[in-house]
Amino acid sequence: MFLRYPGKRVLIVSHGTFIGLTLKQILSTVFQDTYIDNTSLTILNHFGGNGECTLYNCTKHII
Repeated sequence: MFLRYPGKRVLIVSHGTFIGLTLKQILSTVFQDTYIDNTSLTILNHFGGNGECTLYNCTKHII
C-alpha cells in the first residue's frame, strides 16, 4: 500500500484484529502481541522502507 501512494496520507478503518495482525506483520520486532480497543487510533508512519508506530491504541478522544 505504501508503494501505491508514495508521499500521501492513507486512512485505514478496520477491525482491531486486522489492525493488530498488520502491526505484527509490519513491525514484528515491536509488536509480538497486540490488543486494540474499539474506536482507538493507531498511527503508522512509513519513510523510505522504514516504519514506526507513533500512536498506539489511543482512546483519549472517547472521553
